[in-house]
Order: sequence, then structure tokens, then C-alpha cells
Amino acid sequence: MSKAHVPSFSEMVQRERSANRTRIIKPQKTSALVIRPKTAGTHDETKRKLVNEVTLRNLPVKILKKFKRISNGGLVLETDSDNDIDQLIAQFPKLDSINNNFTYSKRRPQFIIFGINKDVTKLQLVDDLVLKNYLLKSDNPENPKFMVSFFF
Repeated sequence: MSKAHVPSFSEMVQRERSANRTRIIKPQKTSALVIRPKTAGTHDETKRKLVNEVTLRNLPVKILKKFKRISNGGLVLETDSDNDIDQLIAQFPKLDSINNNFTYSKRRPQFIIFGINKDVTKLQLVDDLVLKNYLLKSDNPENPKFMVSFFF
């Protein structure tokens, strides 16, 4: 009985990649709202006050997919859609207990890229990032999915 030839790692790497072998896994989309208490408090107090206020007022929002703790007693609330976050933001100004005790805003993730040549322009960097990651591409040029800021 002869064994079938098992290709080595170097043989596998040298093969051409076919388009049908490439899988693109879309990340699960979540929307987030950052809530911080205006005075010092714990995460549990913040969560309790928020959940009580939202459930007592019967707000039309499914609360909530996930609570993540952040510094100074704050929370990041995750929901399934931007619509839920927008509804919460629209309702919060009407609720004095939320408006007086908390600050809230949509999450704005940031990251720093080191080692970029000073000759690179913003437009070149944006084009290269979109080329490497199609999820960053915006359908509307007036409303980009990300912004580039330079600090030297």
C-alpha cells in the first residue's frame, strides 16, 4: 500500500491561489454607545441606573446586547444596530436622570500607525488603507468611514 504524497509547506506556499479558495469573513456588525457618569461611581451603579431608567420608561429599544466596562465607572453599550443607538441618543435628552448624571456619545475607535514616511500624503495613506482593507471603503465620499490625522 503506497501513501499519497503530502505536499510540504513550501510546496503549498508556491502554488497559485485560486479565487474560489479565498474566503472573506465579514465581521459581525455591532453598534456602541459610550456612557460615563458625571460624578465618580462604579460600573454596577451606572449599569443599574441606566437599565432601570430605560426599562421604567418603556423606551422602544432592545437593551442591550453587551455591557463592557471602561474607566471611571463608564460603560460601553453594544446593540445589534445603529438604529437602536440612535433611538437611545434621541431619548436621553428627554430623561433628566440620564441627562444630569451621565455623558454619552457614539464610540469613535482610533489607532496609531508608526513608521510612516513623512513624504506620504493623507490621500495616499487613505487609498492604501482602502486597498488593503475593503471594509474601510465608503460608498459616500461625503461621509467617509474613517479619517486620517497626521502628527509628526
